[in-house]
Amino acid sequence: MWRFSKATLVKFLILTVLLLPMACSQSANVFANNTTYYVSTSGNDNNSGSSTTQPWKTLSKVSSMTFQPGDKILLKCGDTWNNETLVLHGSGNSSSVIELGSYGTGNKPTIINNTSKDVIAGTNLSFWLIHNLKIGLTTTVPIDQVPAGGADNEEVGISLIYDGVGPYYGMQIRGNEIYGASIDNRTSGITVIAKYSSRSTLVLQGLYMTDNYIHDVGIRAIHTAGWTGSANLLSTQLFKDVYIEGNTIYNIGCQGIILGMANNAFIRWNKVSYGGQSTINVGWGPAGIWPIEVDTAQIKFNEVSNQDTNGFNNGVRYDGEGIELDWDTQNILLQYNYVHDNVGAGLGTMANLNNKIYNNKVSGNQGLSTLGAGQIAVSDFTAGTMYGVNGLDIQNNLVFVNTTNTKALTTNNISPGGTWNNNNFSNNNIVMGSSTGNLVYGILNNTNLSTADNNGIYSSSGNWFGAWRYGTYYWDLPSWRTATGGYDNNSSTYYSETVVPTSPTHLDASGNLANNTVSLSWSASSDSNSGVSHYNIYRSTVSGFTPSYMNMFGEATGTAFIDNIYITPNTTYYYKIEAEDKNGNVSPAVQISVTKWSFLSNMGFENDAQPTQTPAGWNTWTDNNSADADYTNNYQPYSGNYRLEHYRTTAYRVFTYQTPTGLVNGLYTVRARVASSGGQNASQMQIKNYGGADIYSNITGGAWNQIVVTNVNVTNGQILIGFWSDANAYNWITVDDVELIKQ
Repeated sequence: MWRFSKATLVKFLILTVLLLPMACSQSANVFANNTTYYVSTSGNDNNSGSSTTQPWKTLSKVSSMTFQPGDKILLKCGDTWNNETLVLHGSGNSSSVIELGSYGTGNKPTIINNTSKDVIAGTNLSFWLIHNLKIGLTTTVPIDQVPAGGADNEEVGISLIYDGVGPYYGMQIRGNEIYGASIDNRTSGITVIAKYSSRSTLVLQGLYMTDNYIHDVGIRAIHTAGWTGSANLLSTQLFKDVYIEGNTIYNIGCQGIILGMANNAFIRWNKVSYGGQSTINVGWGPAGIWPIEVDTAQIKFNEVSNQDTNGFNNGVRYDGEGIELDWDTQNILLQYNYVHDNVGAGLGTMANLNNKIYNNKVSGNQGLSTLGAGQIAVSDFTAGTMYGVNGLDIQNNLVFVNTTNTKALTTNNISPGGTWNNNNFSNNNIVMGSSTGNLVYGILNNTNLSTADNNGIYSSSGNWFGAWRYGTYYWDLPSWRTATGGYDNNSSTYYSETVVPTSPTHLDASGNLANNTVSLSWSASSDSNSGVSHYNIYRSTVSGFTPSYMNMFGEATGTAFIDNIYITPNTTYYYKIEAEDKNGNVSPAVQISVTKWSFLSNMGFENDAQPTQTPAGWNTWTDNNSADADYTNNYQPYSGNYRLEHYRTTAYRVFTYQTPTGLVNGLYTVRARVASSGGQNASQMQIKNYGGADIYSNITGGAWNQIVVTNVNVTNGQILIGFWSDANAYNWITVDDVELIKQ
């Protein structure tokens, strides 16, 4: 991530316009870097553009310029440019991006175009930030009609093309709204395309498409791909470090998010709904989120719903999945997503290798497409270089089989020639509905699961089971186990239920400034029916927020959680935690805020979520075999659920300490909550190894109180903080909420 340059304006330079021989066009003008340019429909292209009182007027003026690192091109809020397009020239660098954004107050500046041209376009750009703009696409070219320029030609809101030597770096597209006039028109939101006759090496590293709202376009909302002009470039190496996060995508004619030809990618916190809505036959099927030719990616915390299949394609429904791992995908982690009410499967695959499908919630999908009638539909279809399904691991998902003729899992051999090895379906909770044709499995010929076990199958009767494999139905677990050679030997059937768990209690939260994490802990919820499966963790900077997958940050099976995603130190975060049982019943969420920040690890002794002899982040020293005299327990902590205690039934000498390093030199405050029985030979909070004299603060007998030591001058980037007891039998001290704070 890059910070914008704040250098002051140094000069305003206009280079001589160069006339190209035998051409009527002129090259873009080049300006000095770190300059801010203003554009308004009330301006004049003869103005300097360097102040809000002297703005340029047209986008063609901006298109004629080549910008330098640190430059800003700001469009006035509330203004609208009709039938104009913008072509970007120049590149920034890692410390000074070029910014295309807005100034003033009011609605986002709007650009509306009714031609087949891309509205904002750039070729071979590096280090740009394009944000806070509104873009309207009003072409009337039908979605199935190919205009002049080839099959990949469409009107795009923001289009990046790469065809140079490269590689290129650092493109950010954030917080824009892009909309079309009709889902039946040939429009797309954001496309990033590598155009080469042949290429399998890096083109662009660092691509951020975040917090955009894209709706009512025809073809695709977000798309990365490699294209020869007539076919896809079959390589996972073209795009690296791709972040598609926080986008809202709604009412799309065909496809939502397509990530192609990429590696080390993150698709997180997106909401994609109502894709595939056009009834015009475009020759391919849609999906909400669709990686293809991708190696190593995380697809997490997305909600995808109501994807259709563009109607029928010659009487057949293609795709229509919520999330589809397409061909040539490998090492994908698909986790913590909610996928529901799609016409195809909820989660689907084509030919893939070593992918993981964990902890997703899948419900209400119709399974009407060719991949299979599963809520999770595994297939091996391919038009790429990979064949078969190998190393697919499906675990800890909650699957509702609640639509007609669907199964929890189906497997389908579509493309011959591949193998099916080391595939696993285990530890899933499957809640059966009462619709016609519901089954747990639909296993087709020439497919294989290596293991299927420890699944919980819930139904209103408490003992229902049904499966289909290689043409034969099985209506009880014993016959299924025999026929499959051991599938589901440890799986069980249970009664389904709708009783919610109790809410978590005794919440505690603290922030660690040394490693930018937040530690949460709570007391366990209870559920007397199916039992608590896990806890859902949500985060916001706004109190009273509504939990959703767009603000989910993880799940925990125990009563502690460490959040390390995009943490800004000394920020007040609000967390909501809810308990979810094995049938998907969810408790009311409870909120806690983070107000305690420290450079110490495990400052409240909560991270282990249980009493322990070795609390995380802390070390023990003793000179008389007293290591068992320090431990954590849950007896009357000052806050949270746990505290540190020194105690033994015989005399002991023990020191519990930690040494945070990498500190910025300067003055610090150390404080801790302590209580003591009294009677020790010595009982102290000690501060050492910080570049100054050792500090010893006595812990006196009595109830909880706070020791505070100020003006500790760290000069060597580290500090040791510890608690020392030289004690007699049955003497004790307790410690909680240890803090190290920069003054």
